[in-house]
Amino acid sequence: MRRPFRAAAQRFLVWRYGSAADWNCTYLEIARATGIDPKTVSLICRKHGYEIEPDRVARQFSVIPVDNFISLNSPQLRNRY
Repeated sequence: MRRPFRAAAQRFLVWRYGSAADWNCTYLEIARATGIDPKTVSLICRKHGYEIEPDRVARQFSVIPVDNFISLNSPQLRNRY
């Protein structure tokens, strides 16, 4: 049995999440939020011209060394940058 409204519903879910994020998101983020397969999300976005950022690997930030001039000597206070 065909599901005639499934494609329209998936397109709406992709559009809703993308427009809420101002299209500043990736295929994987949309797939996780909507529960749609990432390949399907990619096909929907390409078919309808939604411009999405390419999937990127989450990189770890390096630790910034802080010298005595910037850091505070009290453990209750945060460092100021």
